[in-house]
Amino acid sequence: MTRGGPGFTSDTIASIIYKQYQAGFFGLSTAGNVILFLVVTVIAVPLNYYLGKRQVAA
Repeated sequence: MTRGGPGFTSDTIASIIYKQYQAGFFGLSTAGNVILFLVVTVIAVPLNYYLGKRQVAA
């Protein structure tokens, strides 16, 4: 939508990790993947628990 501008404002976390991997920063991209995994897990696990509990009670 923004055609990549202004600057790096339209970059997502996944695209930043991919660009770091392409540039040869394998440690940095791996660390970014671990952080992304932890953030998604912190959001998904409680949400899964809440929605599963809500479905059984109804």
